[in-house]
Amino acid sequence: MSTHLLFSYGTLRQPEVQREVFGRELDGRADEITGYALSELTITDPTVIATSGSAVHPVLRPTDDETGIAGTVFTLDDAEIAASSTPGS
Repeated sequence: MSTHLLFSYGTLRQPEVQREVFGRELDGRADEITGYALSELTITDPTVIATSGSAVHPVLRPTDDETGIAGTVFTLDDAEIAASSTPGS
């Protein structure tokens, strides 16, 4: 089984979102990504809003700026990746 690194800069860093998406709290480490700027996106899906506690979510947009965006890198296995993309999971 393969492992995958997943970078998160937003709501996936919240334990309650991790439990909803993956069924457990994830292990992660601090990291950052460059070449992007933070922006905001308004979500209208009531399930997402209820899980994250907010209708406004951060998004990354490409930029020439090399300033780092702080986040967390999580390690997931094949089954967790598959389960997170399955509707109703």
